[in-house]
Amino acid sequence: MLESLNRLDLSSNVLIGRIPYSIGKLRNLSFLGLSMNQLSGPIPSSIKNLTSVSELYLVNNKLSSPIPQEIGLLESLDVLALPGNKFHGPLPSEMNNLTHFQGLILDSNEFTGHLPVDLCHGGVLEIFTASYNYFSGSIPESLKNCTGLYRVRLSTLSSRS
Repeated sequence: MLESLNRLDLSSNVLIGRIPYSIGKLRNLSFLGLSMNQLSGPIPSSIKNLTSVSELYLVNNKLSSPIPQEIGLLESLDVLALPGNKFHGPLPSEMNNLTHFQGLILDSNEFTGHLPVDLCHGGVLEIFTASYNYFSGSIPESLKNCTGLYRVRLSTLSSRS
């Protein structure tokens, strides 16, 4: 019944619990906003079915787990906003498959490992923020190829507790 839905914005409610696996049935979504709720647990692997989604906002929830590698299958994804959660672990290498990023916002989580090496495949990245995580290594050289980049924030936490 909702399979033809194009935009779903349930932000700023009091949603609790997990993102349902059935979210993957909404294959025509181009926008999914679940920000500022009390959602917890992982992003379900059924996210891979949202192949039309261009904007995914999961800001300020209690989501935790590594980012599923299925995120790398969302070839239309332009904006991925995940700040203010408890995501952890390294970013999946499959994210290097995403070549249309205009905004990648990862602040205030518990990510580790290295930042993606090739952030600017087509030079379209405008916003890249990854502050207050536990990333290590160098700032990706590919950022110099982002001719439209106007916001970068890479502040770091001083130690892991």
